[in-house]
Amino acid sequence: MQYRLTFVFTLSLAWLINVSCQPKGNGGKASNNTSLPSADTIYTISPTNPSFRQSLKEVASVGQKKFVRITTKEIINPAQLAITFDLYYIAGNKTEFLGSVAPFPSDNPGSYIIATAGKLNSEGELELRLKFPEDWNKKDRLEVRIKKLILE
Repeated sequence: MQYRLTFVFTLSLAWLINVSCQPKGNGGKASNNTSLPSADTIYTISPTNPSFRQSLKEVASVGQKKFVRITTKEIINPAQLAITFDLYYIAGNKTEFLGSVAPFPSDNPGSYIIATAGKLNSEGELELRLKFPEDWNKKDRLEVRIKKLILE
């Protein structure tokens, strides 16, 4: 019995260390962190951390950019759950929906664009939110790795 408890404790500790050491950009969490992401930043979103924010401060001529490019590097979705990415522009107390995209099939990484309609300025942030079915089974793994959002 003692060996079983030691094994379970050791396994749990190893899992915890592994999870806490994985690179996740800003942890996949929406935050007010104003640090600027590098070009190779990868954000990880999942049902437990379904969104992230990216500041527009480093982008020159934000108002002239017509599109936001969302590039998924990897989608882990073995249950083929229907997922959608919703993009919001947040400036002060104002949140504005810009659009949504969905990968098809739902585990196929790719690149997508959403029109900005000239609504962006350098004082705001973009927030990308993962939407998934409400009846999602917590045993189903769902994780998406997304590159830094690009304005074009």
